[in-house]
Amino acid sequence: MVRKLLSTNVPTVRRAWIERAVGGATLMALHELNALSGHWAELCERLAVARKSSGLGELVRQQLDLFPETFARLALDQRERRALLHGWLADLRGGRETA
Repeated sequence: MVRKLLSTNVPTVRRAWIERAVGGATLMALHELNALSGHWAELCERLAVARKSSGLGELVRQQLDLFPETFARLALDQRERRALLHGWLADLRGGRETA
């Protein structure tokens, strides 16, 4: 799709750089959509647990039991985000050096 939008007057190296930039942005967007899906699933799980609890004490204990899983998921999302950004920037820098 990007190739269709770029005119044939754009130099090949620059066109390749633009394609890498758009590809990296697409990967980042897909990662963020996946992360949002995980947040939504976590919220649904917490609501289901909250509905099943019989009292305030049980509700608090069950919600606290879910914290380690939540923190682990958030840390994994952040590591993946950072790795994607570093890879994307390295790819773009590599494209600029050849220009």
